[in-house]
Amino acid sequence: MTEYFGSNGKPLANLVMTISSYTQAKSIVEYSESPLYHYQYSSISKLFARLLLSVGKDTGQFSKQVQDFIRPYVPCGPILMVQLDCFPVYKPLSYTHPERSAVYKPNVKIEGQKPVEIGYNISWLNQGFPEKWSLPHSMQRVSTSKTCLQVGIEQVQALMKTLPADDSLMVNTADSSYGNAQFLCTLHQEQNLVNITRFKNRKVYDYAPQKGTRGANRIYGQVYNLAKMDSISRRKNPKTKELAIPKPSIETKQPDETSFYLTQTNQGRSMKVVLTMYRNMMIRSKNKYSMKDKPFNLVVVQHLDANTLVSIHQKPIYLAVAGQQKQLIALNDVYQTHYSHRWDIEPNNRFIKHHLLLDKFQSSIQAHFDLWLSVIQLVEWLLFIASKEVENTPKKWQQYDPKNQTNKQSILTITQTRKSCQPFF
Repeated sequence: MTEYFGSNGKPLANLVMTISSYTQAKSIVEYSESPLYHYQYSSISKLFARLLLSVGKDTGQFSKQVQDFIRPYVPCGPILMVQLDCFPVYKPLSYTHPERSAVYKPNVKIEGQKPVEIGYNISWLNQGFPEKWSLPHSMQRVSTSKTCLQVGIEQVQALMKTLPADDSLMVNTADSSYGNAQFLCTLHQEQNLVNITRFKNRKVYDYAPQKGTRGANRIYGQVYNLAKMDSISRRKNPKTKELAIPKPSIETKQPDETSFYLTQTNQGRSMKVVLTMYRNMMIRSKNKYSMKDKPFNLVVVQHLDANTLVSIHQKPIYLAVAGQQKQLIALNDVYQTHYSHRWDIEPNNRFIKHHLLLDKFQSSIQAHFDLWLSVIQLVEWLLFIASKEVENTPKKWQQYDPKNQTNKQSILTITQTRKSCQPFF
């Protein structure tokens, strides 16, 4: 690591190995009690001070060094699966941090209290794997001058520049926060990028270009609502206060392609997943982000009980497959191969918070927190590489759990790897 981080490479590597293996720590300073840590507890804060000076107080430069360091260890393939998300880290008492803002906080227990807290939003661009691992390519704190959407677009564009200029394809999956004109329009120019984003409660249109209309050429055709046929509109006319007449449901449109496959939930319940595709759909332009020449494929995903064929969920999942190469993604792959793995980023976020103590890092210097994000990124990639080398070593009373009876040929989970790394290191 000295090639990338100079004289700070050795203590940085020592800290990364410690975080990757010492499971007893409840705070950052307790990592110094690990048998693998060769320094005093005060050296942790001193290391971050030296790292900040080494990059001229530019935390973005250190983040780039980390990305260059892990790039040779990233598995390559014809399709790179990535996942984009944004989640909050709460810092209500960090008064010396100038760029804190209001962030969403669920599970409010006091009646009447707003679901808001003071802290940061962290934008993650992770690479997904079939083994349900989700590892960060880029971790960036969202400043007050930008939004999660803007930072996410920049992260995707930066990663696209590092890919080889051949026919390799990157498929990015994101939730409904990114299903809008700004995100889809800005990234449409990336030739080898396909975005699969979720839609909620919006109108979509047929792509029906028509000339000779005695004015501007017509582009938008029949309008549909992303709702079931029996859904009741809750919108009222502001003048008459009457319920608005709902637009036709997307279910009334003849699909271009349908498919299904059988699977099981984690509890063993058999499911039938029905997929329906509508090609060349449109959404309206907004805030000067033109969607007039950017049709996408709309995929409707329904989960049915395999025995009764009754819908398991109240509403289907609506997915927009957008990009210049959208036709390369088969219907079954849209959900089964790509979007179903987007959920892997959620348990990874919880692992980083609860086990790697992301939100326990306390420093009066905001830039040190930005450096801490890159250190966590190094830890996760080290655990991924070690998962292929270490053997699962559960405690005696845990060895009979079916989750711990892992085949030696299969990859361990990130939690199993961390519990087994200390004797290996």
